[in-house]
Amino acid sequence: AHAIETRGPSRFADAAHAARELAGDFHLVAGQDGAEAQPFLVGGFAFGDERPEAPEWAAFPPGRLVLPAVDARIGFRAAGVFAPQQVVERGTQEITVEVSLRPRAPEGYSGAVGNLQYSAKIEPTTIDFGESAVLSIELAGAGNLPLVEAPALWPSCSGCESYPPEEDSAVIVDDTGIHGARTWRTTLVPREWGEIELEPVTLAVFDPSAGHYRQQTVGPLRLVVNPPPPTPAPSPADESASEPSTPVEEGTSPVPAVGGAPVPWTWILGALVLGLLVGGVAPIIAARRRKTALPARRTGESPAERARELQVALERWWLDARMRSKGKNLEEEMQQVRRDLEEVRFAPSRADHTETVVDLEERLRGLMRRA
Repeated sequence: AHAIETRGPSRFADAAHAARELAGDFHLVAGQDGAEAQPFLVGGFAFGDERPEAPEWAAFPPGRLVLPAVDARIGFRAAGVFAPQQVVERGTQEITVEVSLRPRAPEGYSGAVGNLQYSAKIEPTTIDFGESAVLSIELAGAGNLPLVEAPALWPSCSGCESYPPEEDSAVIVDDTGIHGARTWRTTLVPREWGEIELEPVTLAVFDPSAGHYRQQTVGPLRLVVNPPPPTPAPSPADESASEPSTPVEEGTSPVPAVGGAPVPWTWILGALVLGLLVGGVAPIIAARRRKTALPARRTGESPAERARELQVALERWWLDARMRSKGKNLEEEMQQVRRDLEEVRFAPSRADHTETVVDLEERLRGLMRRA
């Protein structure tokens, strides 16, 4: 047995530090040489961290782990200056832990050990084309939550772009062990509309009480993407020039008198050709201009909001431009503009993106003109 005795205002911290140093006396009995080190759990805690106030997990090879008994003797005085000194004695029993070799991990395992459960959801479940949705995977329960990595597999769709996941942690360490939840979130941007199904994936948790892995399936998840609003039909071009009408005097007939000068047939044919050109070409030009037009800026609009409007305009334009030969040659440049817009929308930093959005707007306008 070992004894610890401390005094003074820092007696409890000193006792904890001394106990941590004594933990270095634990030893393995009948270990398997060369075996891969594996995590183990004793009452929700493990040993090996440099900070005695924050017990964490440590890795040990298979075998028998023996933690020696520890006795603590702590002296203190009451509030009064002349109060007699008092002594508190505490002790622990020797602890023996059998560390066994963990089976080979299956696909979808990210280091979760304990009574843990995976779940997944997508929010919102209905979005407009050009918008984004957030896919979340949560791991909750009791176990080695601080050491679990981000999920190895995610529900996904072929027509979606995703971003690196962000994490929220709500882990509690108390007398009952380590418990709580960790959540990973990633942003999805669909490249097509309609009902999209995110395929299910199978994740794994190692159950130490049963000695094997428990596989858990999350998904499938469904996301509805509303189509973009239809492009307004072009208004009829009213650009044909009209000859000024000659005023008709009172008492005269607008019909030319018999024997007047005949209208040349070349003038009639020319007028017909001009009418066909104005009526056929002008609507096409107007429609193309309407498709390449960018939405007007709104007062007080943030860079992220403006980037969203520009990306919606980009996606609508690309639906038509990709079918033309010039548009196909611009796909790589279009992809770069799309990525830069999404960076402003979904991954904003502390920098001011006002000038960046202005530059992206000019790049997008030039891209549309060249198609």
